[in-house]
Amino acid sequence: MQPDSLFLDEAFASLDAMDRDVGRFDVDPDAVNAVFRRAHSVKGGAAAFGLEAVAELMHQVESVLDGIRKSGVAPDRATAHLLREAVGAARELLAGGSPSQVPQMQALMQRLRRHEDDAGAFGAGRVRRIVVRSPETDVVSAAVTGLFADIAGLGELLSVENVDGDEQVFTVRTAAGDGELRDLLAMHMDLRCVTIGGATGATGVTGSRAGAPAAMASPAAESRNMPATMRESVRVDAGELRRLVQLARELAQDIGGHAEGARGRDGSGAGDNGKAGVGHWRSAAGHLHQGLESLASAPMSMVFEHVSAQIRRLSERLGKPFTLDVQGEEVRIDRLVVQRLSDPLMHLVRNACDHGIERSDQRLALGKPAQGRIAISAWIEDGWLRIAVRDDGQGLSREQVMQAARQRGVPVSADWEDDKVWPLVFAPGLTTASGVSEVSGRGVGMDAVRRQIVALGGDVVIASVAGQGACVTMAIPLGNARPSPSVA
Repeated sequence: MQPDSLFLDEAFASLDAMDRDVGRFDVDPDAVNAVFRRAHSVKGGAAAFGLEAVAELMHQVESVLDGIRKSGVAPDRATAHLLREAVGAARELLAGGSPSQVPQMQALMQRLRRHEDDAGAFGAGRVRRIVVRSPETDVVSAAVTGLFADIAGLGELLSVENVDGDEQVFTVRTAAGDGELRDLLAMHMDLRCVTIGGATGATGVTGSRAGAPAAMASPAAESRNMPATMRESVRVDAGELRRLVQLARELAQDIGGHAEGARGRDGSGAGDNGKAGVGHWRSAAGHLHQGLESLASAPMSMVFEHVSAQIRRLSERLGKPFTLDVQGEEVRIDRLVVQRLSDPLMHLVRNACDHGIERSDQRLALGKPAQGRIAISAWIEDGWLRIAVRDDGQGLSREQVMQAARQRGVPVSADWEDDKVWPLVFAPGLTTASGVSEVSGRGVGMDAVRRQIVALGGDVVIASVAGQGACVTMAIPLGNARPSPSVA
């Protein structure tokens, strides 16, 4: 199956961003996580379209970055150069090149595998200093102490030092990376108050130790200042664009030519020519507005087509047959929102196919059809665009979710209702998968889904019934979505 232009646009934009973020490893502690997330996204889309070489390459990049994250050691120049080579190779593959046409592709994969092994072994038994500045010293001390007491394999707390009233220094020995430590601490405290570094001196990893965050630039200012490769864009039909440009030009000319005629000879009202001109302007402005609205929006079918392609590919990869039901393809949303919805929707579908729906033999033993069913629907309700992904699989396991949360240092209670348990799956790094595959299993999927939807001003809700399946609903304010004229 050939990849479509939307996927290629997103993939090339992600690779550009990866290249940029690799260059920021030495100044931005979160750059490694940013590159990791984008590699994960490109891998998932490539796998959906059967681009095996790209998916395998990004999977190996993921593994290298995962080892770096766990080691907590900033990547050196050699590592950055290797990752840039991988990004360049991915560009060539997406541009139509075959693995045999990409220079030294096999050697590149071998170097990535060797680097993964080195990075994975580097972080064992490192001594780190966690510095927290907070007036709630008792709460902070109990949280950090509890993490190292309750999470098996996290490491040991060597010492606690109170510096100047509200600052505490925790010296620990751990194989966990700084990113993983931050994820665990985020459950208990504001990360702006935290720095993590080596035993000889902590270095900031969150940008600001305390106080209010830096002022944020307006979206318009950010758009003007960011590089071209970072700006979101859409492809439009060249003929339609030329038509709208010509319409806008004629409208501007008419306004100038009829400005005087719009008033009567006595200067008190509109003359006949002026009235005709005003009517023409209104008509032209209406056509211009309709045309621009058409270019700025797209039907949900545009993103649903990606899902259909992915499910077919996942069926072959996982050896599970699926049926797909789709509703709401006619709902129109902003084209940029389409781009942003594609990745979280793919995550949800992969999770349903890989973890949610049982194998055919298991389903038959349970009295279910051999084919798993996935239903995706989009609709407008109460001023929100809602997109639901349902499956008829095994549903979420309360016990597995709560156990995984405990391992991540999240406090849970056996008395909690389901509606309080299910949101735990959004905790960074939490996964109930027993291993890592090319489809899923690193614990970045649901965290990424919620992060991307929250960035659109929305939220994600999970419902699940054991043995019957799960439903994940994404809700986005209607200000970011446009209903089709045929949708009430």
